[in-house]
Amino acid sequence: MLDVVARRNEGKTREVPPRPQPQGILPNLARRGQAAAGYIGIGAATLLLLGFIGTSLFDRFYLIPAQSAQITADLVTVPAPSNGQITFVAAGNEVKAGEPLLTIQGTQGNSIVLDSPCNCVVQARYSRTANFVREGAPIITLREKTSNPYVTASIPQDQALRFYKGASAVIEYADGTRVREANIERLPSFEDPSLAGRMIVKLAPGRELGASTIGQPVSVVFNTFSGSSIGSAVSKLQTAVSWAGNKIAAILSKDSATANASKKAKEPQSENGRRLAGLSSGE
Repeated sequence: MLDVVARRNEGKTREVPPRPQPQGILPNLARRGQAAAGYIGIGAATLLLLGFIGTSLFDRFYLIPAQSAQITADLVTVPAPSNGQITFVAAGNEVKAGEPLLTIQGTQGNSIVLDSPCNCVVQARYSRTANFVREGAPIITLREKTSNPYVTASIPQDQALRFYKGASAVIEYADGTRVREANIERLPSFEDPSLAGRMIVKLAPGRELGASTIGQPVSVVFNTFSGSSIGSAVSKLQTAVSWAGNKIAAILSKDSATANASKKAKEPQSENGRRLAGLSSGE
């Protein structure tokens, strides 16, 4: 048995003949094209994967979607001063400062008249069953005529510091309109303690908004890349490149102007349409 095993180990492995190479120009081009297509496919797949990973990391570290956002304006909601029967006096949608808005007939027989605090537009009237209201219940909402609609968005309270370093916003409206690089008009603050865990950011709408759009929800995503250390470095690099480009353009423009001036000085002068050939004083 050992002798048989030894003889088998001494046997040589049969060599596989090499694959014949294609002969001719067209077969060689086809083989090279297949290899190039394979490399291109692998490179494209790698770029797509790197792009997906980079986009995911960018969204994770620099984008902050708003918790909620809507179109609003500077509104004044008037509450009922007491229990009673309500009667709206202002019939139109516009009221002047001091003009009576409504009357409330109290349960004790007393009557209370509420006047408009400003030159306002009636944004909403809250209807009640049998027109009876309780004290403190909202009865009418007013909007100042000079107040234009804008966008407010709420963000997590722990993200407020990132906005002070620099941020921009992308607003998408219900009709599909998208406003990029929307300006932040008011940064979040701790003014309202009722907004526990979230803060309000005021944004310029970036488009014309009618009064009918007030109350509509919108989608807002904040980009804080410009306030990050990488964003600051990129901004400085862009500034340096722009400065260098302006310097180079100024130097080239100056050289071109100097060359044109020298060329113009060498040309013979003309007088009354005739060229002077440098006549001597004796001629």
